[in-house]
Amino acid sequence: MNPICIVDDEPSICSTVASILKDEGYKALVFPDAESFWLKLDSVEPSLVLLDVWLPGMDGMQLLKRLHDRFP
Repeated sequence: MNPICIVDDEPSICSTVASILKDEGYKALVFPDAESFWLKLDSVEPSLVLLDVWLPGMDGMQLLKRLHDRFP
């Protein structure tokens, strides 16, 4: 099963969501910003991305556009 990726700069949100997903049997990976997620995208191959809109650097909307361009 491919992981669910959480991209958020708030550690408490990441840990809460990741904990819930793991309790339900999913593999969850956490990324603190869009750039770190983007660099790992090929090796991670997520099933789902939970994405914060307001992120430092590349924001969530920019990342969403990149994902849409890459996976139309």
